[in-house]
Amino acid sequence: MCIRDRSFSDPYKDARVFKLDVIDMAQTHIYGLKDPGSKIYEISRHKLNAVQKPHILGEYGIDAFDDFIKSGRDKEGVSVQDGIWGGVFSMSAGTPMPWYWDDYVDPNNLYYHFWTLKEFIRHIDWPREEFDVIKNRLVYYKDTKGKKTGDAVIYPSDAWTRAQKNKFLVTRMGEVTDSEYFTGYLFGSGHADMKNDPVIVVKNESPARMKIHVSGVSHENFLAVNINGTDALGVTLNAEGMKTAEYKEEWKIYQAAADIVIEAGIPRGDNEVIIENRGLDWIRIKEIRFEGVVNPDVAPVFAAGVQGPRSAYIWLKNRTYTLDKRDPEKITGACIDIAGLDSGRYNIEIYDIENAQIIRKYEEIAEIDPITVELPEFERSLAVKVYRYGVVR
Repeated sequence: MCIRDRSFSDPYKDARVFKLDVIDMAQTHIYGLKDPGSKIYEISRHKLNAVQKPHILGEYGIDAFDDFIKSGRDKEGVSVQDGIWGGVFSMSAGTPMPWYWDDYVDPNNLYYHFWTLKEFIRHIDWPREEFDVIKNRLVYYKDTKGKKTGDAVIYPSDAWTRAQKNKFLVTRMGEVTDSEYFTGYLFGSGHADMKNDPVIVVKNESPARMKIHVSGVSHENFLAVNINGTDALGVTLNAEGMKTAEYKEEWKIYQAAADIVIEAGIPRGDNEVIIENRGLDWIRIKEIRFEGVVNPDVAPVFAAGVQGPRSAYIWLKNRTYTLDKRDPEKITGACIDIAGLDSGRYNIEIYDIENAQIIRKYEEIAEIDPITVELPEFERSLAVKVYRYGVVR
């Protein structure tokens, strides 16, 4: 039997291709990942919902080129660990596959990341568990004393394309709806056919701050931020004159790499933020950070998992532990509720991913209310396993 699939360099390419009867499953290739775990989860869920066929992520990496290897970035394999855990618990058909095996995974001996995941899922009977994604992904604090407001971050894609959607909502969990459609190029009038300025709705209970990290500029531009119908900010960004400017003979213009952070205050309340390029060419956005928009009762933890009526398996990752930040604040006093389980007694195991060992095991009874799992302090990530009492795992 031959399984037929297809892939594109653009992970959001027309879903109609994957829906063809001659295609058995969908595949995704994606690079330039800044937060591999959450991005791979989002892409996998998007593809599964769009095509209603099995999906697997056949290639991924933090860069399409090997510059990150030459510079020694991520020798520990944070991108490998986060990518495979985020993919497995998205309901994809297997672990995502890193591209750089011979010159990255093997020289740095990163195979143990696959072993720790294998140890956690080895006893799961995937076909019989009646799995779907977990019903609740919110990780919260019961006691908010000493807790601070949190941030929401948008990591745009590097796709050179007109954004298919331009309206986004920052959720209570600090996630951004439809973020997979947020492209990193902010086009000006010279690319009218590509222009689709993002509109972001933010509901914050206290004054907040937005930081736009610009990583590239082409020719002449004017970045404008409009909040609730009023211009709050306007910055001229012209490549010529920047230290990194290079003249492009074929277009008769200057382009420049940049490392510029532009800030704007956001008032308390319900806000609509429009980010525009009112200039001529394009501005490349690396990151947009909304500081202080997530309430103190929400823990900065990304959760992905699967559950059936008698079991649940969940991966939990500290959002503030990133490829470029390895010293985040530890998560202390956080909880997650597991709803939708059949009534009965359950074993709960909390798993130390780094060392592939169970660090806490106890029993809980599920009735009408969900099971609340109180998480131990952790810095990077944990996993939680919940299954019926009496079943060997």
